[in-house]
Amino acid sequence: MKKIFLFTIILSLNIYAVNVSTFDIKGIKLGDNPNLIRSKIPNLEIVNASEYNMGHYIMWMRNNNINDSLVISLTHIEKVSEIRRIKKFRTKVNFNKIKKQLFRKYGKPRVKGYAAFNNNEGFAYAFCWGSCKKINISNKYWNGYSVENTWKEKSLIVKYSYFLNVNEISFLLRDEKAIYKDDKWLNKKSLKEEKEKIERESNIDL
Repeated sequence: MKKIFLFTIILSLNIYAVNVSTFDIKGIKLGDNPNLIRSKIPNLEIVNASEYNMGHYIMWMRNNNINDSLVISLTHIEKVSEIRRIKKFRTKVNFNKIKKQLFRKYGKPRVKGYAAFNNNEGFAYAFCWGSCKKINISNKYWNGYSVENTWKEKSLIVKYSYFLNVNEISFLLRDEKAIYKDDKWLNKKSLKEEKEKIERESNIDL
């Protein structure tokens, strides 16, 4: 009986187990390199994060479409660690139709969330595939649940929201482990550069 119970638990978990590494946003996947990205989406702008104090991201690529923005973050070895897309709709949309398109492409999400904005004047749906969890939201404006990714794992989070007369959908495909490793590399690099700077400055002309 105990074996059957454990098997049922494992089976139920595997139903939601998906390989987020195979997921893409606009054809871009985690681990892609700049050349592969350009072959799929030409004319992306390349920005060195160090020039903009962007923290752990070494480089990122973006388009310049304010209504359908795409930002691709890369590690120091030029591999995609995060893809963000935000699409703003000009009019109201059929959310059920959009939801069917999402589920057709990515399958059934592992975690779902819903939150109401300012006494039901708006709303936000959240879906997560991969490693994620549901979180409670309760503040001055929002009440309900959303989702967030878990530490050192891969996930895709899609949020559709309507509030303040703005309809938008956002995608976040993220590799927490790659970002964590890049953080460690950047911290080590910064410490080394600081030490070298101190050594250079620790000289006087006698």
